[in-house]
Amino acid sequence: GEEISLATGKANIRFSRETGALISYRYNGDELARSALVPSFWRAITDNDYGQLYENSYGYQPAIWDLNWRKAGDNRKLVRLQLLPQADGSVKLETDFEIEVSGESGSGLASNKLADLTINYHVKAGGVIDVILNFERNPAYSMPLRLGLRMQLDNTLSSLQWFGRGPHENYTDRNWSSLVGHYYSSVQDQYVPYLRPQENGNKTDTRWLSLTNQQGVGLAFIGALPFSFSALPHPLANYEAADHAIVTDINSVRDKFPMRISDVPGQGGVYVHIDYAQAGVGGDNSWGKRAYNEYTLQELKYSFQFSLMGVDFSSKNSVENIRRAKMTER
Repeated sequence: GEEISLATGKANIRFSRETGALISYRYNGDELARSALVPSFWRAITDNDYGQLYENSYGYQPAIWDLNWRKAGDNRKLVRLQLLPQADGSVKLETDFEIEVSGESGSGLASNKLADLTINYHVKAGGVIDVILNFERNPAYSMPLRLGLRMQLDNTLSSLQWFGRGPHENYTDRNWSSLVGHYYSSVQDQYVPYLRPQENGNKTDTRWLSLTNQQGVGLAFIGALPFSFSALPHPLANYEAADHAIVTDINSVRDKFPMRISDVPGQGGVYVHIDYAQAGVGGDNSWGKRAYNEYTLQELKYSFQFSLMGVDFSSKNSVENIRRAKMTER
């Protein structure tokens, strides 16, 4: 068939054979996912990021962010998919991708491949899915602004709790004022209404997070190592200018497309990014001096591991179960 369907405990999970993506997660009969779990390499451009979209004299290599990463997650080509049933009854799914340069912003370089990407899933008892992402960038292209996966969840999963830095937004180079703790919030309250819409709401050094409905049923994400996340009421595209205003001459992009806070729609959803990391926001100046190297994704290779699982906090499946959910040795 066109889909791979797996059932374990209270969870029913589906993957697409065409795209290799996780496309459905039902728990206790409720569909928790409203979109596929897909790679993400971009953030809504910040005021500081605009200053790094054109050549400058500050000596960083590379000096600029590469717009090719903006749609890179959508330009993935599945080159291998393999289903591997295990002796213990669990199932592994291996997917290999080539990330290609989009036609609208091709650079003219000899290779149109931005990166190689593998995403492997291990579906275990009770609906726990271990996810392992391996990324290798083509050195001909500049680094991405973020590295992770994103998905839209059901609108009812608006109650958020996490163990990590908070309670306010924080970034790798802006997080000392955010103390590690166990925080409770809502998805709507994660939105930071900048006068000119841009990246917002990120959290660093996260150990786990959960998004649940009023009955306490939802999804939890547990990192093998501390990770970054955002859970916002709008998709990334709502915080950024339209395509035609972004993919233009770089020198006009630096003038900042006149987008206003009133341009962000009022309706809410649940849009989650689970990231290995996101580039820092910089700020020594906003006209070319980008985030320091140690706060960027400058390496060619990265590996990222986390687990996702259905939870029901109205039963004995509590936060303690999340804390005990560990990645197994592979």
